[in-house]
Amino acid sequence: MSAFLLCLLLQEEVVIISTSDRDKGAYDSLGRKCANALRWIDTEPKKAIAELDEIIKSELPRIERKIRVEISKGDWNEYDFFPYQYRGRARMTLARLEPAKAEQHLAAAAEDFEQSVRKGARSGEGYLKKAREELEKLRKRENPRDPR
Repeated sequence: MSAFLLCLLLQEEVVIISTSDRDKGAYDSLGRKCANALRWIDTEPKKAIAELDEIIKSELPRIERKIRVEISKGDWNEYDFFPYQYRGRARMTLARLEPAKAEQHLAAAAEDFEQSVRKGARSGEGYLKKAREELEKLRKRENPRDPR
């Protein structure tokens, strides 16, 4: 990950999920799933996407940010909770692994990164730019202009 993107990620808002939050268990469980998916992005992107789809379908309101879940008084679990961004990254990996479907994967990745940015993850901006650039390069290669 570039130093610029790492700096942006470090600046993301941290949301505290306290023991009194009714969704505390869901955030902790899905935070773990998100951490697992992050490990699979480059090696098992389809597995990562399946996990991230489940997280996104949960419709928890506080996503695309760092979360800190209070397990008990003074005991916390911290997660980088960026399911749209991670799914976009997994789709970028699939674009490289499945060249025949690269355009489809890159377009879907760009949509995920757009959603990530809309939800407040500034770190998604660099990924969005990269996905759009790769998609544009691919389209130019597949549809070269007629030189006439």
